[in-house]
Amino acid sequence: MVKKIEVLFELQKYKEVLALAYENLQSPEIDQELLYQYIILSHLNLQEYIKSLEMCNEALGIYPNEPLFVYLKSKSYGYMDAYKKAEQEIHKALEVEPNEPRYLAQYAKILFVQDKTTEAKEQIQRALKFDASNSEYLLLHARILYYIGDDKK
Repeated sequence: MVKKIEVLFELQKYKEVLALAYENLQSPEIDQELLYQYIILSHLNLQEYIKSLEMCNEALGIYPNEPLFVYLKSKSYGYMDAYKKAEQEIHKALEVEPNEPRYLAQYAKILFVQDKTTEAKEQIQRALKFDASNSEYLLLHARILYYIGDDKK
């Protein structure tokens, strides 16, 4: 079942992912934490940000020490332009996993959209130390450098 959900997700069949994941959410044979991840990511991809926040909160009620759900909550707030809340959440995730490049990149995005470019540059450079080949991080780094006029470095 999980493999089918993974394939559907890769095919961007998010409504189908949601149908299968919700249907199996209480099934003891399937990794529930993984189902929550697919549910939240599918809602994000469908631009259903309120629903993704609700599912993040539900997942955190079950898995309170899982920083991935806090990170996804930050992404949800970011897509809703609630940058202060997004920043608060990503700080929580970084407290648990300070060197996770996804969290550092998310923090950089949040800082960048708030015109905190120096701090954004620092965070994306930290992310790149851990994952130097990630095209999304490289692009964000280039955008930040270009914006602050430091694109020669």
